[in-house]
Amino acid sequence: MRRRELLAAAAVVFSSPLAGAVPAEASTLAPLEDLLLYGTATVPKHSEVSPAGVAAAVKASRQDFRAPRYDTLARTLPGRIAQAQALEPAELSATAVADLYNVATRLCIKLGEDGLVAITADRALNSARIGGDALTIAEAHRMVSSAWRRQGHLARATDIAVRAAQDVRADRSTPEAAGCPRTARFWPPPHIRQRKWATGTPLMR
Repeated sequence: MRRRELLAAAAVVFSSPLAGAVPAEASTLAPLEDLLLYGTATVPKHSEVSPAGVAAAVKASRQDFRAPRYDTLARTLPGRIAQAQALEPAELSATAVADLYNVATRLCIKLGEDGLVAITADRALNSARIGGDALTIAEAHRMVSSAWRRQGHLARATDIAVRAAQDVRADRSTPEAAGCPRTARFWPPPHIRQRKWATGTPLMR
């Protein structure tokens, strides 16, 4: 039910960007849109379909996002996702696909494409669940939380973000980053923490 509601909401907000956001040029995200709608993406030439090759593609996508090289990222993401989808075994492939869709969601947020935020976040979460990696699942939940928040559903966004942090904290198999608590990456942003404190609801049980 929630998945259907999220995708239905995406159709509503697709032509109504969040106030203050700058919509991308129509051509910028066209390759990503085609991938989402038609699956029209192929593995790039000279790309290595191996754990190392796909890990390099995920790393390159994150670097393009941080740089920021949004045009490059939008152009290369579909091929990198196709590369990850061709990987075996299925669980490793799904986790890499989810990582790339998480990057895609962040890109759509930056470019103000709220309809695509909802759709890419949904793809990320579905793939992350298949892969079973706790951190990737939590990151995908954070992206879904962002999609709900940008549609004006703050209470639901809050619950999703807090649950993601709780799940990571409870998963003892998840390694901690050097010098950082396990939940630091997934700690809810200030507007969510303020709401929880105001209502007296604990962030962590």
